Amino acid sequence: KKIWVVELKALTDTTHEGNPVPASAIKPALEKGLLQALSYRDAIHANRAALCCYDMRKDNLTDEEVFAPIRDRAQEKEVHLWRWYLHRSSEHGRKANAAAEVATLVGT
Repeated sequence: KKIWVVELKALTDTTHEGNPVPASAIKPALEKGLLQALSYRDAIHANRAALCCYDMRKDNLTDEEVFAPIRDRAQEKEVHLWRWYLHRSSEHGRKANAAAEVATLVGT
């Protein structure tokens, strides 16, 4: 028997061509991902399901903020919600790490 089914979603605020993706597109993407995880779990009779989001948006929100629109339904249906924030570039990652290091040094 299959143990896990994992649905992957990429959350972004720009297309691969650099065109803007409206913030209003995130909730439908999350809802679709939750539905897909549920459907796939049922279809293959898996024990567990997870919706995994790669968050590539400019702002690094908290998991609570990102998953707020679907959290209750996901808990009710026993679908795990996982999110990884991916920096838009190595330069963006270096700047974020430097800012975090400075914040640690000054105690904020």
